[in-house]
Amino acid sequence: MRFETFVTEQAAALLRHATIVSADPHQAPDLVQAVLERALARWAKIDDLDRPDLYVRRTVVNEFLSVRRRWRRTYPTDVVPEPEPAPDIACGVVLRDTMIVAIRILPPRERVVVALRYWSGMKEAEIAAQLGCTESTVRCYHLRAMRRLRAAIGAPGPADAEQADTQRFQQLSADPVERTSTSLPH
Repeated sequence: MRFETFVTEQAAALLRHATIVSADPHQAPDLVQAVLERALARWAKIDDLDRPDLYVRRTVVNEFLSVRRRWRRTYPTDVVPEPEPAPDIACGVVLRDTMIVAIRILPPRERVVVALRYWSGMKEAEIAAQLGCTESTVRCYHLRAMRRLRAAIGAPGPADAEQADTQRFQQLSADPVERTSTSLPH
């Protein structure tokens, strides 16, 4: 396949992938452009692969992670400014914005794991192949990311839910009137 044909067919998908991985629609075109420049130089070898699109997608992930490393060395900062909240159009919009802000505070590898798992629908094995690590490392990144996201949005985690269930059980055990009123059908 010619490089021009590949770019024509895959450009939109690569841009979506870069947007999801970086959580920044302004950075995504730059990531794709940098990856495609490098791919053009090696296209003869890349084209021999069974799935050149997967190779280029992995290159997008690697480029994002290396850009983050370069930015850390170049622009150290103590405080990341919070984006201004969007107007309250609907609960879905507010929830989406809250999640985007929460996802942006995740470390890069945890963000990539969340993006690939939930937006791209990849399994742990596929994510591990993309990141070049083991499945247990992916699970660890995912667990840490979910804990951070729950803390950022104030959602109860598994321990909080279990504690709430225990408190509710104790309350129902202590108050027989409430127990019978909640357990009988009306």
